[in-house]
Amino acid sequence: MAFMDFQAEFPLTPAATRHDLFEALVAQVDFSPLEWTVISLARHDRRPTDSLPSELRRIIALLFGERGARPLANARLEALRRAAVALWNRRPLAESDAAAFGRAGFTSGHLNVLRMAISSEPGAVA
Repeated sequence: MAFMDFQAEFPLTPAATRHDLFEALVAQVDFSPLEWTVISLARHDRRPTDSLPSELRRIIALLFGERGARPLANARLEALRRAAVALWNRRPLAESDAAAFGRAGFTSGHLNVLRMAISSEPGAVA
């Protein structure tokens, strides 16, 4: 992702608050209602297990009755979901997920809005 000078785009004054910065970011980049729904639903998704072999995933599902979240059919929404799952679960965004997020057309501004929205939720990362 390209470097963005947020200080120039969103100058902070002493009176500026976190909410003011969030509002300024959302005015620049926002998610569609469908994308906000994906972000909200990702809160309840478990950590992606795509890195595990399919046989191992089946054994885990049989033993523990757990099913991983199935990928979304839309690649853009799946990239957003994976980024949101990582942030909801207080994990850093994996390089492969960050690359997919960028390829899906999202910017660093989108990622900042996503981080701020998730961190402002009760029980989320501060």
